[in-house]
Amino acid sequence: MILSYDIIKRNLETYNKSVEQIPLVSNYVKGISSMNMMVQSGLSEFCSFVMYVVNSDYETIKYWSFRDLKELIVNNTKSERLKKLISNKTKPKFDKIFGDPIVLDRLLNGSWKTKPKMNMRGRMSYGTRNSERCEGFTKCVIPIINYVIINGIDINLSEVNKYHGEFNNVIKWFTNELTISNYEHLTESSNKTNELFSRISQFIDSQEDIDYRSVNINELNDMLFKKLKDLILVKKGTMLRSKNDINSRITGSRLLTAGKLYECVDSVITTSGEIDVVIIDDNGNSRKVSYSNFDDISRRRDNILKDLLD
Repeated sequence: MILSYDIIKRNLETYNKSVEQIPLVSNYVKGISSMNMMVQSGLSEFCSFVMYVVNSDYETIKYWSFRDLKELIVNNTKSERLKKLISNKTKPKFDKIFGDPIVLDRLLNGSWKTKPKMNMRGRMSYGTRNSERCEGFTKCVIPIINYVIINGIDINLSEVNKYHGEFNNVIKWFTNELTISNYEHLTESSNKTNELFSRISQFIDSQEDIDYRSVNINELNDMLFKKLKDLILVKKGTMLRSKNDINSRITGSRLLTAGKLYECVDSVITTSGEIDVVIIDDNGNSRKVSYSNFDDISRRRDNILKDLLD
């Protein structure tokens, strides 16, 4: 595989755009929002990109000479034998390492004591490896990838991809695009959420007569959750207008028609904190659909009246 900078550059653009436009992402990078919140919002891959690329000790895109890279790998390796092995490599022999999947895997993960094999129960064993390995190849993945790209080296990852590790977790972002599904909805939802939090925070800060240390935080959380839940859930009987046509992923048949009104039968808060509404689809079946697919016509009417009166 011949790597290039094309994909990692696009991934860095996606990262910078997301940090700028989505408060949840920005807060995660700042250490304010938790990884759990990111995962619940479908951003686990974004967390992986931040962990293995953005937070790396090395610049994502930088020129590394053969001499500098070899010295870096040796300085980050514990085994004296492997240090000497790498130090004595000429550039041609060093470059050949990346084209030999067995050698590359051995340096990254250690040589096999016993290879994985089928046991008597018909299950594949994990096998065991020697503890000696070249830690420099794991700790210096980004400099190594830069060197491989700059020198146009054809790298063979057939063995590396079998055993997930640091090298695999980093190089995937030079071969796979970082995507955020439902980007527009997430951006809008996160901005509105942070706007509400800002208002609540300002109100709390203005209450100088309250001793917050005497407050029971669990009781307060419970009451706030119930209050917000009542405001967030869509009331039964609310008429919702579908924004788009929605078809079945399995049969392709029409489930919802753009512009058509549907009555809310029920609504629930999902594990990601979003709202799903239950409606009767075009085929007469009860169906749970994300609220983001609808416009609440009662809210739109109220907003129009408010604009007219203002």
